[in-house]
Amino acid sequence: MKSVADRKSDVYKYSVLISCCAKFRRFDLIERVLADMSYLGIECNNVTYNSIIDGYGKADMFEKMENSLTDMIENENCQPDVFTLNSLIGSYGNGRKIDNDMINFS
Repeated sequence: MKSVADRKSDVYKYSVLISCCAKFRRFDLIERVLADMSYLGIECNNVTYNSIIDGYGKADMFEKMENSLTDMIENENCQPDVFTLNSLIGSYGNGRKIDNDMINFS
């Protein structure tokens, strides 16, 4: 994205790029995209974090998913929303990571 001289990079373009990386399970590229964003001073937003969390969850990469959730919570501009919670619940459910206490709660 940086090679196109007349284009301004923003969080929306990077969020789409991260979403594509997650869908194609190119998790190695997500870290590079996040590093580029940090270098350019572009902060993640809810869409960015939700794409990362959803991608890691669908790939059963629960530790990375939880780390991304922690990063989201620590970011002053972002908070988990309904999309975040749906991704978490769906990921844990599909990965059979929901314990009996959670099932009995409902």
